[in-house]
Amino acid sequence: MQEPEKTCYTDDNEYIRQLEQAAALPDWIARKKAYLRINLRRLDTMVQEQAAVVLASKTNVANTSLDGLKAAAEKLVADVAEYEAAKSRRDSTARSIYILDSEDEQRYREQNKDIDGTCQWNYSASSCGKPTVEGTRWCADHIDEWTMLRHSTGDND
Repeated sequence: MQEPEKTCYTDDNEYIRQLEQAAALPDWIARKKAYLRINLRRLDTMVQEQAAVVLASKTNVANTSLDGLKAAAEKLVADVAEYEAAKSRRDSTARSIYILDSEDEQRYREQNKDIDGTCQWNYSASSCGKPTVEGTRWCADHIDEWTMLRHSTGDND
């Protein structure tokens, strides 16, 4: 079976360049939005590519002899599972963008403001302790580790 041609409109170098540009943004919320949008574009492409793979597998099943039918069907099932996984990641990212765009940025800033000048990232009941950055309660290593509704600290309180 011939694999479909990749349709990715941005190569890895372009993807990396976009991520580097996002990393240079001065605001942590703007960075998160940029990362999500960049990843959504990449996930959209992955879903399109995987849909083409599924279509090729379906065609292969239809054109396979009885001897090869089991292997072709198993490949189709695996391809459909990969498609569903990519689609789920894309949909989750799209939901995160929607939530972030529709929520009040000030609420995020208030929830993540600096408490005592040390990073509050949770390491087994103790915080990281490095100096905070950008007026948040997170150090440079941990500032971009937050999710849409809460920071990924483990305790999130």
